[in-house]
Amino acid sequence: MRVRSATGEVQAHIKVAPIRAGSVQMHFPEANPLIDGVHRDPISHVPDYNAIVELIPADATA
Repeated sequence: MRVRSATGEVQAHIKVAPIRAGSVQMHFPEANPLIDGVHRDPISHVPDYNAIVELIPADATA
């Protein structure tokens, strides 16, 4: 599976799990290319770890 956001794309294996419909969970550091590194909390400087992504089957053409 390819996971794509406005800032990047990663290859990933998927596992269906009971989380909120329409949600995808990924982990550090694999998801870093999907995260906008510009938007940060003004106090802690932690990046905003929310991203809108598109899931693309690995065999789909771009």
